[in-house]
Amino acid sequence: MSVARTRALAALCVVVAALYLGYFAWLAAAGRFRPVDFDAFYTGAALLRDGHGARLYDLALQARYQLDLLGRLPANGNVLPFVSPPHLAVVLLPLAYLPLGAAFAAWTLLQLVLVAWLARECARPCATTAGRVTVLCALAAFPMLFVTLYKGQVSLVVLVSLLAWMRALEGGRDGAMATALLVGTVKPQMILVPLLITACQRRGRALVLFAGGGLLLVALAAAVAGPGSLVAFLDTTRRLDASFDNRIVYPAYMYNFKGALTLLLGIQPALIGAATRLALLLALVATVALFWRRRQGDDTLPLRLALALLLGIFFSLHLYYYDALLLVAVAVAFDAHLRCFAPGWRAAFLGVVYAVPLLFLEDARIDLGGRAVPWPAVLMIGWTLVMVAELLRRARPPRVSPTRPVQPRTRR
Repeated sequence: MSVARTRALAALCVVVAALYLGYFAWLAAAGRFRPVDFDAFYTGAALLRDGHGARLYDLALQARYQLDLLGRLPANGNVLPFVSPPHLAVVLLPLAYLPLGAAFAAWTLLQLVLVAWLARECARPCATTAGRVTVLCALAAFPMLFVTLYKGQVSLVVLVSLLAWMRALEGGRDGAMATALLVGTVKPQMILVPLLITACQRRGRALVLFAGGGLLLVALAAAVAGPGSLVAFLDTTRRLDASFDNRIVYPAYMYNFKGALTLLLGIQPALIGAATRLALLLALVATVALFWRRRQGDDTLPLRLALALLLGIFFSLHLYYYDALLLVAVAVAFDAHLRCFAPGWRAAFLGVVYAVPLLFLEDARIDLGGRAVPWPAVLMIGWTLVMVAELLRRARPPRVSPTRPVQPRTRR
């Protein structure tokens, strides 16, 4: 890449980042800067602080707590419930002893540390300064990174854990794999595919360590929040999965298969619920097919990782727009494949990465037959097809050109 193009990309990075930060500063000045997702996490921790662990998933009590914290309803007229695993509330418990503003500042500081790690991890495979600038600009231009910081979400934590798991899988480090998966349990639905891949790769020690760590988290949650919180979490998750109540679940704001079906078919809980569960099951079966057979000398691991992670993300039962940040892990794995086996296509891939950020904004939808479908869902389907085609191409045996048989010489 030329020096001029590198400088242009760097300038683009600065402009995009400045626009996002300026927008957030404007929201703060207008009194509309409301990290509503962090408010829900803080509410869960505050309930534990006040000894209400047994009622951690009492949505009415949560609403009263949030109203007391915020002083008024958020702009959408509803409070967001705490529906994360109970051990997340336990981990965030120290923040509950701070005022809400100070707690959010501390959480944002931690998020910025994760952003620095994420930037280093994404730029690590690049051998040149131009390559690192290109990757970092693409990361900075992705809106979901800023949305995650603004809302105080845990999507960045899950993304970092996914990348750490991928790196540990590559290096065969079972302890690091188990630790990364345990961190990712703050959003359990997003580690189903990585956990399944770990099992298919016969990483028994990693699975044992993960199971042991999981039991410790369960014991910690039971000790602090009470054993009933575990049952309440599972029951709440089950009820919310079957619910299409836009005051709590917001299915129309999902960027995945479930969100696309909701926009296409309308509110049909039974039909869409059955279709999404079946699609997730098929995605898990496809993951097993991709990783079950041992491959000697196989060089398609990054490509198979990218495809399996994308299937898990798109067919997840819950994927709100900020969780699209997890696509960075898919891009990292796919880019690793392109660098080795399709460098000519890598430039086109990076061009697409730079072209689509605006399509990941909250209301970015495409009209299909009078129905609005999220652009990210369309892009994820296309990306899946591209990776399937590339995997089939790589699996095809090389064509050997026929040669004329050599006629033996005869002595005269």
